[in-house]
Amino acid sequence: MEFKKEDHVRLRDTLAGCQGKWLVSYNDCEFIRELYQDFSIKAVSRINNLAQRYENGSEYAEVLISNYDTGERSRDMPSQINLLDAD
Repeated sequence: MEFKKEDHVRLRDTLAGCQGKWLVSYNDCEFIRELYQDFSIKAVSRINNLAQRYENGSEYAEVLISNYDTGERSRDMPSQINLLDAD
């Protein structure tokens, strides 16, 4: 089953109405970037599992889209002090 443009728009509209936090992963393309331009978009690359068998290290571009700052968790986490580095 193919996801049509109308389906992508409907998903975006549904997510926009959600009260909780959400994160969705898409292949990186201009249509998706424009559709979700009002949300947080982070470009990443990941291993292409299908091509990995024939081309070692094959990767493809992906975007992580969310309605929140995905870095907030790492900033809010307490850091551990390394005793060997302490003065």
